[in-house]
Amino acid sequence: MTSTARSRKPAGITEGGQFTTGARRESGVTLPAPSSPDLYGGFRLTEVSEWIGPAGRAYRATLSENGQPVAHLEQPGHGEATTVRFISQDGAAQDRFTEQAAALAARVITLTGSNAARTSPERGSRLAGELLLARLLAVAAMDRRLKPAFIFDGDDFWGQSQYREMGSQATLEDLARYLSTPEVAAQHPRVWDSAVGDFVPYAQWSGRPD
Repeated sequence: MTSTARSRKPAGITEGGQFTTGARRESGVTLPAPSSPDLYGGFRLTEVSEWIGPAGRAYRATLSENGQPVAHLEQPGHGEATTVRFISQDGAAQDRFTEQAAALAARVITLTGSNAARTSPERGSRLAGELLLARLLAVAAMDRRLKPAFIFDGDDFWGQSQYREMGSQATLEDLARYLSTPEVAAQHPRVWDSAVGDFVPYAQWSGRPD
């Protein structure tokens, strides 16, 4: 696995994708937005510590499955593979992680041209694992935000890290009123839902004040 995720800015509409442009060119990977919620099979990252390494984002974290720690992760940011140390030696959690990564990759990764021809099953598995870890890292960052984030039609969160927020004094009721105005509702707003790990239509958002 090789982590090439970029750091997200702390607020507002951010720039920069989940994978750097150079990394996408090198790997032949394109990353359209997720087509359905809850793609992660109960996996989440906790106890995340991040910093900037010599070649990009570096982090340490615990990989949890349905709230239970199953592995420890380390990405030193040297452009090398992410180290994943599973706690149990029976291989069950690792198998479930691999299956979940493959399912996610099948939805969102497209290998084209010579990259598809020279991608072995082993390399494909590494790409899938890194994709899932990068997604989980993004999910953890969004879950730590103090204010609800939302997007409109045309915003590209998974590709360009674009999202929106209300002002610092806004309440959930203010957000509800804003998103329900005709001109905003016409842009099909979607709100970040920590229970899903993705943006969902406001009517489906678990954090609604009603």
